[in-house]
Amino acid sequence: VECVKLLIEAKAVHVPNKSGNTPLQWATKAKKHDVVTVLLKAYEDIDVLHRNVFGKGSVTEAFANSDIDCLNALLSHHSATEEKLLGESEMQKLEELKTTTHKFRIVPGSKTLVSLREKAILQTDLSKIAGGFGSLSLSDETGLAIWAASFILARWICTKDLLSMLKDTSIIELGSGCGLAGLAAAIHSEAKNVCLTDLSKPTLE
Repeated sequence: VECVKLLIEAKAVHVPNKSGNTPLQWATKAKKHDVVTVLLKAYEDIDVLHRNVFGKGSVTEAFANSDIDCLNALLSHHSATEEKLLGESEMQKLEELKTTTHKFRIVPGSKTLVSLREKAILQTDLSKIAGGFGSLSLSDETGLAIWAASFILARWICTKDLLSMLKDTSIIELGSGCGLAGLAAAIHSEAKNVCLTDLSKPTLE
């Protein structure tokens, strides 16, 4: 590692050889985690996902060696972007998986179908998903999903007794999320006005 530091001090450049192998790849292949760390710190424009002419790169070598330390260092680098790791076609597939459109028949036997878009909740921290109160609620992600309770509420709204109560009324749904309950009222009741609202920016987008 001292040799590498001296080369860096002497302004040595980090470039691939004729086969496309870089110093970072050689260091990773040799399981020299300390050298990998020095190279990543010294060369800000280094590309950890660079591959040689055989399609292999530093990440490939780290996987092959089951070298968790090197792998963590490489994948934590700013050049290891999701787009580069997955590739354009894989990224497109991932985006498609993040969003799903469902079709519902709220009232059994009805010819009316409701289309609702649901987005994946990628956040794993429950406190961040729920958002909380005040300014934190602006990032609440609960509205991205269609919850079982919304089905129950939508069906309840469409019962005979509820529909008679809603006739000629104005309805506002606070925190409508995907909007299933509000749409049930708008489609199946004879309310004068139905307004769906939500505060959360992820839900509105």
